[in-house]
Amino acid sequence: MGGTSLGPQAFLDNLGVMFTRWDNQALNVTTMFASDENVAVFGDFRYKSHSLGKMVSSPFSILVKVTDAKVTYPQFLQDSYATAASFRKDGSWTVQTEPGAEPFQV
Repeated sequence: MGGTSLGPQAFLDNLGVMFTRWDNQALNVTTMFASDENVAVFGDFRYKSHSLGKMVSSPFSILVKVTDAKVTYPQFLQDSYATAASFRKDGSWTVQTEPGAEPFQV
């Protein structure tokens, strides 16, 4: 779902795909502000995967640029690790967070 797409339909299509994979359980906006054409929103949300019914939580941030009353640039960031975990059926991940550090199982 990451990548670059163009036009309003691309944005709507991406949201449509998101809603086929997860059910939003909670949304908490903690901060929202604007400066000139930039709008930023911060918070956290909880969602459940449709495939496995796994519930995960993630902070999020949204940056939107608005020009002539039209969104010209949307950016949505969330915890990709948690999102991927909502689809993990079994097994473990071996993670090494620092160079030279000992890997560990998640």
